[in-house]
Amino acid sequence: MWKKALLLIISVVLIPALAVYLEPPLTDQMHTIFMALLKVYIVATLLCFMVSTIAKNYSQVDKLWSVMPIIYAWIVCVMLNF
Repeated sequence: MWKKALLLIISVVLIPALAVYLEPPLTDQMHTIFMALLKVYIVATLLCFMVSTIAKNYSQVDKLWSVMPIIYAWIVCVMLNF
């Protein structure tokens, strides 16, 4: 059990922390895009939670798995002026 906990701590905490400290900082444009994608993620998460609570069907997020990557890619392309 402690091996799984250690692996979880390493994969959830240590690896992202190393990525933040070892990579160069985000540019202003990258930070703006990241914040926009974070807002979309939060809205989608809250919407899924509310709909799943109302419908008592807790697999609402499954419906978005095929759509959200397209939305994320579209947002990035628009913000990069492609």
